[in-house]
Amino acid sequence: MPRYLGIDFGLARVGLALSDSMGIIAQPWRTIPNDGLESLVERICRIIQEENISDIVFGKPLHLSGDESPIFLNIKELMNALSRTLPEIGMHLIDERFTSVEAQNAIHTLGGKPSRDKAKVDSIAASLILQAFLESKDNG
Repeated sequence: MPRYLGIDFGLARVGLALSDSMGIIAQPWRTIPNDGLESLVERICRIIQEENISDIVFGKPLHLSGDESPIFLNIKELMNALSRTLPEIGMHLIDERFTSVEAQNAIHTLGGKPSRDKAKVDSIAASLILQAFLESKDNG
């Protein structure tokens, strides 16, 4: 069965999460470097094929006021490039406010140091974004 890919976009790193095959549970997966749009599109396309991804869920960075963050322009650019390359893949956005804070708290609770493992924070944030989407999909 197809799976969902969650993305927590960052200018330096991109956190990734995968759903289970039933689209119920999101799990942190990995972090990839953001070394430019073309390279990022190639990596994500390869992941989509290897992991049988049907949909991508992007975190939509919003300020507390609800206004879009400037980084959202980068996310739109990535979404457009992926849509042109793989038009059959569904693209979704979900509010990502507080996901990085929640991810840092989770690592701290487990005895880790979020400041030392930023990649883990990014992949956990991606899983929180994806899980929120999966839950909204079931209730929507």
